[in-house]
Amino acid sequence: MIVVFVGPSARPEDLATILPEARFLPPAHRGDVFHAVRGGARRILLIDGYFDTVPAVWHKELLHALASDVVVYGASSIGALRAAEMGCDALLKGTSVDGVYDADPKKVSTAKRYDTVSFQKVLADNLKVMDASAVALCRDNNIPIMVFNIREQGNLARVLAGSGVATVVQN
Repeated sequence: MIVVFVGPSARPEDLATILPEARFLPPAHRGDVFHAVRGGARRILLIDGYFDTVPAVWHKELLHALASDVVVYGASSIGALRAAEMGCDALLKGTSVDGVYDADPKKVSTAKRYDTVSFQKVLADNLKVMDASAVALCRDNNIPIMVFNIREQGNLARVLAGSGVATVVQN
């Protein structure tokens, strides 16, 4: 069974054309991954979420799922966990804007983009880079997060080469 936790950027009815056999649920929060594994999920897909309004999925839930041979596809928490486990030099966060801002640049024309910003500021000001547990995991393991626009053609290669536009979140 495939379980898809889907948030505001995708509609279940659109995804159902791609994954007709999947069970679609609201954005995951703490405890949901455990319940999905116990309910027989063999694949779990985490899309989006409301990480600023509900408790985030615990990394222990993800480890439990992986230990139960469940394939988990997802974003921030899984990426941070894997980066910490592998001792990565950085975590790349591709998004629809070119970095971290002090407000949503799609809604606030005067939003200021940071070239660099501390983990502490991201967490204290709720800058919505990714869920707080993922940010804290990167902070605790001294793994910088590079936030960049993945939709801009060739930007990933430029960021990797050091010439792309991105925000670095670091200690």
